[in-house]
Amino acid sequence: MDDATVIWDDEPGGNVEHVAEHGLTPDEVDEVLLGTSVPIDRSRSSGRPCKFGWTSTGKHIIVVWDDVSDDPPVVYPVTAYEVEPNWGGVMATNPTSRPRPVLTPEQQAKLDVIRAEAKVIQELGTEGPPLDVDLTPSAPFYAELRAFVAQLRAAREAAGLTLAQVAKQTGLAEETLSRLETGAATNPTWQTLGRVAAAVGVRPRLTAEPTAGRA
Repeated sequence: MDDATVIWDDEPGGNVEHVAEHGLTPDEVDEVLLGTSVPIDRSRSSGRPCKFGWTSTGKHIIVVWDDVSDDPPVVYPVTAYEVEPNWGGVMATNPTSRPRPVLTPEQQAKLDVIRAEAKVIQELGTEGPPLDVDLTPSAPFYAELRAFVAQLRAAREAAGLTLAQVAKQTGLAEETLSRLETGAATNPTWQTLGRVAAAVGVRPRLTAEPTAGRA
């Protein structure tokens, strides 16, 4: 794995921006991703390949990625974030940077799909449901929930409110609010959502639409 090329997407919504939201840099992710002494595992939620390990900056992280190509080996980091060091990760060595390879049309098409799926994961949150969530009956509601939470966060930021201020107004823990906004809290109560909505100055509304073929 140490000979793989890592594709970093610095466009808005790309994986560079995503890992930065988790307090990580591409260099830190590369250290674990390309570390020769770090074994490859499998993500419990998506089944994608992943690695746990320590960065040289002292962070214990998980890196989840997709394989774009086997020959030459090219990978696209889907997500990465800090986790508790329950697993005995080892310190990774600094990787050697490599120029981005020229992809075939088939490899580029696969990369485009991976990027699209990665944005879904980023929207759902690092601790959200697995990728096949859209196959479950609750998926439409979950998608609406994440969209509503995104609106709450946008309203909070537009009002110039910090999480600490909203926590004081709602009586909720700041950590609870943070987990709600990042997607780590996947099943918040209506009471929680209502308190946050009132604090940021918006009103929730629940609607129902006919399913396809039943209009």
